[in-house]
Amino acid sequence: MLTTIVSPIKNAPFSPPLVFAKLPSPIDVKSIRMIINSLKTDSITKLLVSILLGFSVLHTSLAARKDEIIDIVFDLDWTLISEIEDNLQDHGEVLEISGKKYRMSNWAKEMLTLLADRPNVRISFYSGGDDARNTEILKKTILPGKNVSAFDLAYKVLSKDDMEEVSNDTSLRFSQRFKKNVGKINKNLGNIILIDDVLNFLLENQQGNLLWLGPTFNHYQTYELVKEARRLDPTNKYIPKNKAQWKLNHDKLIIIYGIIDEALEATKNNQKSFAQNVQSVAKKYKLEHAAYNHEITKLVKKYQPILKSARSQLQTCLQFIYQSS
Repeated sequence: MLTTIVSPIKNAPFSPPLVFAKLPSPIDVKSIRMIINSLKTDSITKLLVSILLGFSVLHTSLAARKDEIIDIVFDLDWTLISEIEDNLQDHGEVLEISGKKYRMSNWAKEMLTLLADRPNVRISFYSGGDDARNTEILKKTILPGKNVSAFDLAYKVLSKDDMEEVSNDTSLRFSQRFKKNVGKINKNLGNIILIDDVLNFLLENQQGNLLWLGPTFNHYQTYELVKEARRLDPTNKYIPKNKAQWKLNHDKLIIIYGIIDEALEATKNNQKSFAQNVQSVAKKYKLEHAAYNHEITKLVKKYQPILKSARSQLQTCLQFIYQSS
């Protein structure tokens, strides 16, 4: 592939004329220096040519990155689903798997539906549960339109057997003994992110690929149920401590979708990787504080209507994806 560079100065004394100079793409720094040094012209013109070539390199790089595949990987437990522990939590969409009840997280289906509509995004799932259980959960998760399951849309579904055992010390917690390796989905770690409720579930050298949900809590449909649950079990750390935590837990996946959307847009327009952009965007919202703030309020106000629209606007798109798979 060749890139033509046109002179920014009319009748500039190039030899040969720069308008005919053709460079290999992508243009590297060494090529730029060689071209500039070979020009028989004054220093000001060389400076202008340097600027022009710099813009050409940036444009070529960004254009190429728009076509790169981005992998977005979701944990299951406490991220997209949560096991129901008592009758106070038995609200919303409930899946029964192997004698256990799981509640689908608010906005999970809408978020997956919208991400599936992006041409350069692949969705995968990575859970420490057994493969059979994970597969059944995803197959029973029917997205808006009732014609495609989360399993149908998945690029890869990874389970406990796909994790790396980093210690055989059985006294350690599961997440300390076993680690997720997103390199099994995409070796280009700049283009992949894992959304997970566990802070240290990735290999040590992949912490930059984690979008952490922050502290998570049991779901209660109303705040009155939260108060009742706290009365019955006052020391349970998974019961929201206040109304702000309860509301944030309801809206958590709206925030996650907003962060992903902002990072995807940023990746089209800057030199950072997708993973780096996710980290930069996430810092604004301070999910680790488990509290609503001004930035989160604005984000939810912006993206909640977008997620609501997914229930009706993407039915045709999903049907096409299903028929083409």
